[in-house]
Amino acid sequence: MTRARKGVAVGGSGPAPGKRKARRPGPSPFILFAFAAPSLILLLLINLYPLIYAGWQSLRDGSLISPGDFVSEIAERVSPS
Repeated sequence: MTRARKGVAVGGSGPAPGKRKARRPGPSPFILFAFAAPSLILLLLINLYPLIYAGWQSLRDGSLISPGDFVSEIAERVSPS
């Protein structure tokens, strides 16, 4: 019963309801981004390479063994040679 009189109840002597504790010091958002960026870049490259390669191959008239020639006028404008 004495414990209830020391501040556990509603009218107790605890902290005011509107006050919040100070934020615990931790890593800054920049450090978190610096650790996450390499893995995100690697995932992006792994996922984009097949899409870009498939688009490039769709412009060619070839088989799996030989690359073949470009098939349209747009492909001729895009070709590096």
